[in-house]
Amino acid sequence: MTEDPLIGRQLSTFLIKRVLGRGGMAQGYYGEDVTLQRPVAVKVIDVRFRNKPAYAQRFIKEARAVASWRHENIIQIYFADDEDGFYYYVMEYIDGQ
Repeated sequence: MTEDPLIGRQLSTFLIKRVLGRGGMAQGYYGEDVTLQRPVAVKVIDVRFRNKPAYAQRFIKEARAVASWRHENIIQIYFADDEDGFYYYVMEYIDGQ
C-alpha cells in the first residue's frame, strides 16, 4: 500500500493526520488545527481534478454553499484555500459516522 503524500503535511495551520474517506471528487482527512488545538476534517480535491478548472470551480462552489448555511445539523466550514495546487477546505470534525 502506498503512503498518502498528505499525511503529515501541514496546509496553512492544519496538520493532516489520517485519511477519513474517499469520494468521487475528493478525499477527507482527519487533521488538527495547530493554532487553536482542535480536531478538524479537511476535504481535498482529488489529484485527477486539480488541473481541471471546471472541477475546481465546482469544489469551491460547494465550499461556499456549505459555508453559507447555518443549522445545528450542518457542519461548519472554517477555512478554504488553494495551496500548491491542493484545493481544500477545512470543516468542523464530528467524531462518529
